[in-house]
Amino acid sequence: MSSDQGFTDEEVESLLKTAVVAAVVAAVLYFVFFPKQQNGAAAPQRQPQQRQQQRNLAPEQRPGTNQQENFRRNLADQDDDEDGIQHFLKKIYSYPSHHIMSSTPSKAATTSHRSVFGGIISFRNTKASIFESNGYEIAEEERPDYIQSNRRARARIMANIFKKSDPPAKGKSVVLCIESSEVKKLEPGCESTLPKILTLLGTYYNLFIMLQCDGEEGEGDYVKDKEQTDSLVQKLYVDIENADILSKDVIPPHRVVVTKSEASRVAFVRQLMPDLVIGESNDEELLVQLTKFGHKVILKSISELY
Repeated sequence: MSSDQGFTDEEVESLLKTAVVAAVVAAVLYFVFFPKQQNGAAAPQRQPQQRQQQRNLAPEQRPGTNQQENFRRNLADQDDDEDGIQHFLKKIYSYPSHHIMSSTPSKAATTSHRSVFGGIISFRNTKASIFESNGYEIAEEERPDYIQSNRRARARIMANIFKKSDPPAKGKSVVLCIESSEVKKLEPGCESTLPKILTLLGTYYNLFIMLQCDGEEGEGDYVKDKEQTDSLVQKLYVDIENADILSKDVIPPHRVVVTKSEASRVAFVRQLMPDLVIGESNDEELLVQLTKFGHKVILKSISELY
């Protein structure tokens, strides 16, 4: 090839591509490595200067101090603001109507979960446990006699129930079966010992009521049947003249269950797992079915208790 012969177009294009690629690679290497080396060399010089400047600042001017102080102040304000804490706890915790709310919010927050066992609020954490000592609508000077009278009446009831066995300890869960006909008798002005019996047992045990409505046909309409059921439950709390009124603090309505078959009563007891079941005196099938599963059952009608 002679010296005056020039490069071909392909060779020129190849040389240009090589030059462009080399320039790009050089630029990338420069921006990747050189700035890091510069920052790495300058960083040790700046960090001691920044630390020295922070030491020279007053404590309240140092970075992060204001945020920490505000946080501590907010905590102190919350400790002093009792109403604010109560309001805050109410947003977090939801208590049933018969649950005793601790007077100390911090204690309520830490112990509320301990008051529930097997899905049931323990007796000592219910209003029923202090109902008698508080003397419901009883003058303070008459409370000692009221409490003493209740103790004698309760002892008579328990003597009738536990003639052949020992009673469960105070605060244990007890299911009491009642014929719906006994509840339907409760009208203003009538004479009935049922509210008195339920109050005496409900202030000593974690009491659950099973109303037996066997043989009662519903209307086939859920809404109407529920209205009839709710009406029957509310009769337990009717104001009877010259008799005790059953309070919802002692037995709240959600602890009253309406059953229409033997199977439903057995299923409820097996789910609840109470310490004792008091069934109607003629309900031998309930006794057989529950004792088969290890439950303690005593058959006594309401009329035999008081």
